[in-house]
Amino acid sequence: RGIKHIIIQSRGWSKYEPHPNPLLVHLRDGRSKPKAWLRIYEGEYNKYEKGTKKGEMKSHLNELENNKLVRIKSELERIILLFDLEQWPEGFTPHADLAY
Repeated sequence: RGIKHIIIQSRGWSKYEPHPNPLLVHLRDGRSKPKAWLRIYEGEYNKYEKGTKKGEMKSHLNELENNKLVRIKSELERIILLFDLEQWPEGFTPHADLAY
């Protein structure tokens, strides 16, 4: 499942459901993965950039990666608007998880 599928699930989710939002869970699970895990998970980037050392990841997002990040951030902002600070699910730090 790619991030597009997870965002679709997230849009159909309600804060009254017994399970956490799929996008929040996906981002939270990334805490235990290596840095840039989402880029690796999506598998749609060129790992090596000309002029970098072998195995070094590109520092800038390509257009496709940037578009995905914009969609993730937009959905995350929509989810955040559903919660008051007092209602935020325990254990979730979506902005920090997205930054990771």
